[in-house]
This record gives sequence, structure tokens and C-alpha cells, in this order.
Amino acid sequence: MATRDEADGPRRRSADPVARFRPALLLSTAVVVGACVVLAVVAGSGWSWPLFIWGAALGPLVMTANRFTVHITARYLELPPDKVRELERRDRERRRTTYPMVVGMMLGIGIAAAGLESAGIDVLFTVMAVVSAGLPLLMLPLLKRRLSPGR
Repeated sequence: MATRDEADGPRRRSADPVARFRPALLLSTAVVVGACVVLAVVAGSGWSWPLFIWGAALGPLVMTANRFTVHITARYLELPPDKVRELERRDRERRRTTYPMVVGMMLGIGIAAAGLESAGIDVLFTVMAVVSAGLPLLMLPLLKRRLSPGR
């Protein structure tokens, strides 16, 4: 008797190990957004559109910063064109999984910050976004030294 995978025919397997967890990641993102809505409704003291926009905008901004980090890393390390293409392909594949999750989480953060009228929430996640984008770039010289053939 054929297994389910054999019966469905050949499938393209994702090189991204996170991709197989995509349904669970999307479900957990929806749960977090729902919890943020409940928090904003139950404990909220009003609504602040600027705080909502600030928090919600962090998702696309974080993903854009991530894309530029991958591009800058490939150029800084002077990778050959075939390695750059492979790195960018893997990054595109990973973004398909992570983009909805990151954008959804930041949407939830925007909802919580707006409902609680607390800029501190947005500030905290903005700092986290800056550190997560900047730290890999700061580590590039160390990475380049470790990858150099003369080491």
C-alpha cells in the first residue's frame, strides 16, 4: 500500500526547515492577535491611532530590514554570484513563512499599544526591531574573518 506522499506524487520539498511548521505558526499568530484584541478591549482605556499605526508598521519594516541585511551580508562577504542567488532564494522561501507571522505579531502589538494607550509597548518592540536588524550587521567583520581562507 502506498503512503500518502507516494500517492500524491512527487512534491517539491521546501529547503526551509521552518516551512513545515507554517500552519502552527499562523495559528499561534492568530491566537496572539486575538489575545491582544481581548487585552485592548478588557483592559484598554481608549484608542490611539498613532500607536496602532506605529506598532502595525513595524512588521513590514522588520521584514524589509531583514531583506536588506541579507543583501548587505552577501555583498560584504563578497560571495560568488551562484552563492548569492542561493542565499537570496533561501531567504525568499523563508520570508514566505515568516512574513505573515511577523506582520501579524506586530499588528497585535499595535492593537495592544493602541488599546492600552501605551507608547512603551511600541518603544520596546521598536528597540527589538533595531537590535535584530543591526546586530547581524555589526557582526559581519567577525564573520568575514572566520570565513577567510587564510585563517
